[in-house]
Amino acid sequence: MSQYTQLIDNGKITNAKDFLTLCLREFGVANEIRDMRLSIESIYNLRNSLDTVDYEYQSKKMSECYEDLRKLRKQIEDADERAKAYEEYVSDVNNSLEYYLGAEAENQAKKQKYQEFIDQIESWECSSDFTNIKQFAIDQLKLPTDDGDFYAKEIERCNNKLKNPEKSFETHVRTKYEVLKTSIDGYAKSIVRIYDQNRKKKEFLDKFIAETNNIGNK
Repeated sequence: MSQYTQLIDNGKITNAKDFLTLCLREFGVANEIRDMRLSIESIYNLRNSLDTVDYEYQSKKMSECYEDLRKLRKQIEDADERAKAYEEYVSDVNNSLEYYLGAEAENQAKKQKYQEFIDQIESWECSSDFTNIKQFAIDQLKLPTDDGDFYAKEIERCNNKLKNPEKSFETHVRTKYEVLKTSIDGYAKSIVRIYDQNRKKKEFLDKFIAETNNIGNK
């Protein structure tokens, strides 16, 4: 007995046509309902849902990108908007620099505290019974972290931007512009891809339903 034939045994599947339809669950056309409870209703619900599928997420994200692009173009074309955006950009970079400098200072203080622990533990003259515990504790305190390198790189990146803020702002704007255009194109292609996938699934399921309609009627 399988999970499929079990539905025959418990009376939920009463004819060969529905059993064939149930078996669609094992194939790609029904891949999105694989995690759902096995039932004939889930297959028919899948087919019905293909008529009402919307692209709300993709459409919403694409609209947001278009709005961001509109604002960005205004910043490029309008002198006042550009000046305002430039001030915000420089302020953001300065805030980031302040954050990373503080985080690096905290990281250095933490490393210093760890070193104090290491020095005290290394000076501990323990019996041989506890050398493995001593070494384990030291090893834990010496575990490398990426925080230091990360903060140093971010501090350098912020300082480089502030060396020539006008140039870095122009680079920021161009990069953001290209990212938004790429995102819009991606969401549009996603909508087309989903539509095409759903169309093919509908055609497959409709053909299957049509060809299985006469099973058991002879």
